[in-house]
Amino acid sequence: MKELRNEFTEAIKNLLSSYIDANELNNFINKFEVNKPAKNNSTEMINKFYAQQLKIEYSLGRDRLQIDRTITFAQKTLPKEKYLELLKNLAQLCISNGKLSFAFEILNKLLKQTTEEELKAEAFLLLSDVFGRSADWNKCIEALVKANDLFVKIGNNHGSSKCENMLGVIHGEKGNLKKAKKHFENCLKLLNKGEERELRASVEANIGIILNMQGDYGSAADYFGKALRYFESVKSDRRIAELRQNIGMMFFNKNEQEAALVEIDKSIEIALDNKLMPVLALSYLSKANILLALDNCNAALAFADKALEVSHLIDDKLSIADIYRTKSLIERKKKNFERAENYLQSSLRMNKSRDNNLNTAEAKMELGELYGEMNLISNKEKILKESLKEYQQINILN
Repeated sequence: MKELRNEFTEAIKNLLSSYIDANELNNFINKFEVNKPAKNNSTEMINKFYAQQLKIEYSLGRDRLQIDRTITFAQKTLPKEKYLELLKNLAQLCISNGKLSFAFEILNKLLKQTTEEELKAEAFLLLSDVFGRSADWNKCIEALVKANDLFVKIGNNHGSSKCENMLGVIHGEKGNLKKAKKHFENCLKLLNKGEERELRASVEANIGIILNMQGDYGSAADYFGKALRYFESVKSDRRIAELRQNIGMMFFNKNEQEAALVEIDKSIEIALDNKLMPVLALSYLSKANILLALDNCNAALAFADKALEVSHLIDDKLSIADIYRTKSLIERKKKNFERAENYLQSSLRMNKSRDNNLNTAEAKMELGELYGEMNLISNKEKILKESLKEYQQINILN
């Protein structure tokens, strides 16, 4: 296996290179480079290819040192305006790499130190993303409202369109698909044709996700294709990996498992090469579900466990709840019904506490099916009625 690079460290260096010259950058690197941690060779073998995909190294302590030293260096070296701009970009980098606690600290530092309204608005928008990825919807929306109010105040339509996109993401995560799609469409209306192509492609990908969840696979494929062509043209590895994962799940929903595996493996390869932890968590989980559908329970469990490990690392509570559902399905297939019920109950509790209506309905439906296999008929009927009610509330009656 090729050695994994510390892409987060490289990304910090690339970010700094936009603000300081080559000599200053080299001095910083020589002075503050953090030693590489020892390798961990404990990955359990399933087969060589799967073991290769599951082997990833990370160090929160090392990342903390890199971030702290970068901020200290930038504060001493850069003019205040450039320093504050770097804080915003560093926070965005942390979010993309799943380092939410670091992003939260940086954004709070930025908000305390800036009086510039557009920069404050961008910081609140990023803060809403941090809270959203942790499924803290109240704080997410609170930060988003502050961001949008500032964008409206300064007449920044592009900023308001990003807020609409974020609102769509929130409603999509909570299972309110119609509201999500409406916000995505509002976002596109705020964008001028031909302008802000990156944001437009992101919204197209988000609409594709909603259409996939609604079972409109043809339209979903069209939106995914448009977004993928753009992100491939600008060589955005993170976006390409995300889209490959989404396309893989579209094939999974169509019961085309081999095609799904091809896309998910592409996503995992890109995510491993670039240490994209949030994408890895999703792609590992997706592969677990596909392998389970192919009756490879041992491999499915290995990928689900790795997805859980990564999700805990990046504090992705939504993915953790989904992983518990998948682990329940694995145990159910093995006839370990008590374990299966425990995992589903944990998933149900997490989804209910975060008002994730769609996932709550799905977990209850699977719990009802499990009770059926356990011959607990009264429990089955009760929980399936609750599931139906949840689906009716969000207008999904499949």
